[in-house]
Amino acid sequence: MKKLLFLFLLGILPLNFIVGNAGCYSTQNNNVYLVHNQRTIILKGKKENKTSRTLKIYPVEAFLENKVLSLNFLSELPSVVVTVTNVETNNVVSQDIFTSYIGTLSIDLSTEEMGNYKIEIVAGEYELTGDFVLE
Repeated sequence: MKKLLFLFLLGILPLNFIVGNAGCYSTQNNNVYLVHNQRTIILKGKKENKTSRTLKIYPVEAFLENKVLSLNFLSELPSVVVTVTNVETNNVVSQDIFTSYIGTLSIDLSTEEMGNYKIEIVAGEYELTGDFVLE
């Protein structure tokens, strides 16, 4: 029984190490690069009651990976206005208008300084905001 447990642990531990770290590395042209994990930006409705404990499901998700902001639209929206603002300087960094958009949208923020930013998404009846930090 001890031998079986030892063999099981011997097989599981290396597998856990390999599978657990699978998303941390990327191979390109036989080179290995460390890939930064993406961070989810929590979006909130502008006119929501802050004491509500119900989970709101919106038709868009926002992620930040390195200095690329990704918006994943889960359903088709008639028109979408996306505004990214530097909170510290109050300057609008990016503002885009899309009509009938569905899919993934990427906004490159690599030329922007480190600091606090705010994203505003106006899509149909939704007015969503989220805060994130560029590092």
